[in-house]
Amino acid sequence: MLRHQQGGYVLPLTLAVLLMLTLIASQVGRISGDAVEKVIAARQKVQHEFAMESAKAEILHLLALTPRTARGIGDGPMAIVPDGRTYEVNTSVRVRFQDLRGLIPLNASMENPVPRTRLINLLKSYGVQEDKANAMLDALFDYRDKDDLQRINGAEKKQYAEAGKLMPRNHDLLDPAEIYRIMGWSEESKRWNSDDILQHLSVERTQGFNPNTATARVIAAITGIQLSDAQTLVRQRRTVPDTDLAPLLFSSLGDPFGSAGFVLRTTGPSIKVTLWHQKQSWAWEFIIHHTPDEPAGPWRVSNFMQLALQPELTPLRPPQTLPTLKDLRPLTSPRIEYRF
Repeated sequence: MLRHQQGGYVLPLTLAVLLMLTLIASQVGRISGDAVEKVIAARQKVQHEFAMESAKAEILHLLALTPRTARGIGDGPMAIVPDGRTYEVNTSVRVRFQDLRGLIPLNASMENPVPRTRLINLLKSYGVQEDKANAMLDALFDYRDKDDLQRINGAEKKQYAEAGKLMPRNHDLLDPAEIYRIMGWSEESKRWNSDDILQHLSVERTQGFNPNTATARVIAAITGIQLSDAQTLVRQRRTVPDTDLAPLLFSSLGDPFGSAGFVLRTTGPSIKVTLWHQKQSWAWEFIIHHTPDEPAGPWRVSNFMQLALQPELTPLRPPQTLPTLKDLRPLTSPRIEYRF
């Protein structure tokens, strides 16, 4: 009797097909899962950006219609204090306001020695030696002035070309971050890693200084007191309502020709706004200028940028809720009627 050896190929083929189908299904499932996650992330991003745009529109409306007072933005107990404290626009968006009168202007007069002294004091508060600080100020003024005459420790086009840097603007700075284009400034940037010097500077030609909205470093730089004492005063200002630091810091208030003649305790027309969503890793920063007399509109926005969210934007205490226009007593345009 002849015996035939049987060989089957159906079962191995079936197993191979099933394995391939399993791999394909797994791959399709993974791709589908990734696609779903991307769609969810994109939808959340749109929702977050919509919340940010809505908050920005609310803030523009609020700042355009609310008067600047000695209390801040608005009047009464619900006034917004533009000294960098955090407010809650809604459940997910936070905002900080900073009056530019509480910062040190980089574009102040180069002929007046007082602004130079304040900037040097600010740099010294970070540990910059006085000789180096003076050299940095010479470089700043050379960067701004229109001539090519080099100050003693400054730098003009020749020095920038030799260092492979961009040429000096020979005009006022457009943004505080432009200091890193100036000879000698970027080398010292590690000193302010924990407290960004840009948060204490502005490029506005602001008139006057408001100690009730100034940062601690600015108060120390302008008044000459210790930084630790300035920090104590700022903590007091934030915990005790209606605290006025001007009488504590200046003895000649009311004398327009005295050392405190530049003190203005009313919030200025230009406010720096930092806006962020709690679930995003970035923040918007921009400056709103109150311009009721300009034909282009009641406000103007400048220096808009998107920044990486800084750790210090997370407040130690829960933020206050942003007041509504009703609480802030909106400003209405007065009508003057002439009767003959």
